[in-house]
Amino acid sequence: MSDPNRKVWTNAYYVDVLASQDRDRMLKYQGDYLQKMINSVGEGNPTWLYVYQTRSDLHESVWIYQSSISMGYHYPISFFIKNISPFNDGFKITVQGDDYFKSNYKYEEGFIDYFDRPCPEGTFNLILIRDGDYLDVYLENMGNHFATFILVKQNFQDQLFNLIHTESCDLTNITWPTRADGSMDYPVQSSILLKNFHPTHQTTTNLRLRSTANTDGNIITTLSVDTGVVLLEKGKAETIDGIENIWMKVLTADGAEGWCFGGYLENLRPPEKPIPVIKAPKLPETTPEPEPTPKVVEPQEEQNTGTLFYAKSKNDCKLLLAGIVCGIVLLAAVILVIVMKKKKRIN
Repeated sequence: MSDPNRKVWTNAYYVDVLASQDRDRMLKYQGDYLQKMINSVGEGNPTWLYVYQTRSDLHESVWIYQSSISMGYHYPISFFIKNISPFNDGFKITVQGDDYFKSNYKYEEGFIDYFDRPCPEGTFNLILIRDGDYLDVYLENMGNHFATFILVKQNFQDQLFNLIHTESCDLTNITWPTRADGSMDYPVQSSILLKNFHPTHQTTTNLRLRSTANTDGNIITTLSVDTGVVLLEKGKAETIDGIENIWMKVLTADGAEGWCFGGYLENLRPPEKPIPVIKAPKLPETTPEPEPTPKVVEPQEEQNTGTLFYAKSKNDCKLLLAGIVCGIVLLAAVILVIVMKKKKRIN
């Protein structure tokens, strides 16, 4: 049995599918892909549920490992991480598709799910920005939105599985994901589903709930001070009573839905904690060993059996040379004396 407190990243539009309690709502988002899958079977006339019935479960949609990122819903695809550059709001990750990624691009357009081949280049940049329970993904730049994921408990996935396979689900204990400011990309419009959902904002004064996002809108009701509401949608900015803020579409605990000025609403959510920047482990600094100092080798005294001298320095060499010269001169003088004596004897 799966851990109910385990959290997984999945597709943001699953909120709309599950809250509708209508499994056919899935066709709004995956209809083209599912039809291609059905056509590829080529046998009989299976319904779109065939694709789900042949799958063991509803997988997570995002996995991030040390060296790769995987995304997708039916057949996830992996991208090898080549570089990670953190910035103020998120991460810019340079990735490269694997062989499966490359081969899928050759298939008929629309057959594979769009996660398999988001761009024609094998290497590209993914920009990941987390906002509360939401994760927005962009390709190359912030102007090219690619996909949005939500962080939910395992129970959310389990009930979505039940809805698809049995047309029934229990939403009693579902915690619906919200952005940092309490808003939802796919607002849950039923107060019954939100009965266990803590209000995202509360009024700071008696506040009128209107049919449209302006002071000319019809008054639906007046909310008393400290009334809790759930933010459904953000509207235009306006300055009222010297306060600059936006109009907010909200839902009350008794099911009233309408617009009120955000300048008189207090955000009940705690400030979003900054996402920790995960850096590569820093290797311990090592002090380079100093280069060995050249050792001065004293010249060894060479024993010379042919002379009575040996050199230790330049001065010694000079003395040695002078001694040799003197020796030669003395020897020549001795030889000359001997020769002269022999000549005298002969005469």
